[in-house]
Amino acid sequence: MNILPDKNLLNTIKNIMHQNGLHFNKSLGQNFLISQSALDTIVQNCGIIGDSNLFSTSDAPNTPNTPHAPNAPDTTDAPDTPATPLSATDPYVIEIGGGLGVLTHMLAAQTKNVYTFELDSKLADFLRLNTSATIINEDFLTADISPIIQRAQTENKQLFVVANLPYYITSPIITKLLENAGTPSPFNAITVMLQKEVAQRMVAPPGTSRRGAFSIFVQFYTTPNIICNVPANCFMPAPKVDSAVVRLTPHASTITSSSDDFFRLVKQSFLQKRKMLVNSLSSFYGKQTVINALSTLNINPKVRAEDLSITEFDNLTQILHMNRAEKPN
Repeated sequence: MNILPDKNLLNTIKNIMHQNGLHFNKSLGQNFLISQSALDTIVQNCGIIGDSNLFSTSDAPNTPNTPHAPNAPDTTDAPDTPATPLSATDPYVIEIGGGLGVLTHMLAAQTKNVYTFELDSKLADFLRLNTSATIINEDFLTADISPIIQRAQTENKQLFVVANLPYYITSPIITKLLENAGTPSPFNAITVMLQKEVAQRMVAPPGTSRRGAFSIFVQFYTTPNIICNVPANCFMPAPKVDSAVVRLTPHASTITSSSDDFFRLVKQSFLQKRKMLVNSLSSFYGKQTVINALSTLNINPKVRAEDLSITEFDNLTQILHMNRAEKPN
């Protein structure tokens, strides 16, 4: 669907800021979303609702301090919510970056268990007065989210993450959500708005130039899907680049090698990604050893790191690690 800026929502946000003495904080990378169609799409695809006809895009927030949950578009092509034995009633939602609360209101209209992290103290105070969500005025990167995870697990509830991420902290937040949240992942789905270029790197398949170590990292833990692209003019103030909404669906790891060994090899492989893989790894493992390992796996010795799948990296890790272990001191 077309994601467009919404004049009514823009005016609503301007009114909210004017009436409450709020200002943009550039140091926090604040860009407020002014596209109702983008907001609808996020709510419809983040996993907390299942009825694709529940919303329509005709409505917009009608009062400055209490924007209601508007209707979202039919999204027949959107990825299905993964089957789960957990209760779908009142799922838990961690929202990162509440802003002025437009998305917070929409999430809270679907569940009573919304926990919104907002670093800006003035916005956090505003959200406490104007939303029903639990507002946490902390830096998400350093915050302890284990109590929320434990509460959701104790109540046998689904747990989702929804975020409009400042560009400059995208990678650290994704790392925290994927690598540091535990295994198996406590999240049913993670839906994030981020820089379009980063989204394209996340979903990049083998054999494409955008594929890099970050692609492997994200795909190791999740199945990523781009839900929609969001033009820069759908934000206030408008950033210099376009954005995209990505849904990450966690899955169990399928590799058989040590994850430490696996990611060490991946990192080494992409340090000079335009080089052939043999040359990237030769200083670490020995050129002939790498050639022999690729030959064993029936992989062309002229491949670059971007050409390999996660399974091929896993198999290569096992062979190279075994050869290093067998080398005499």
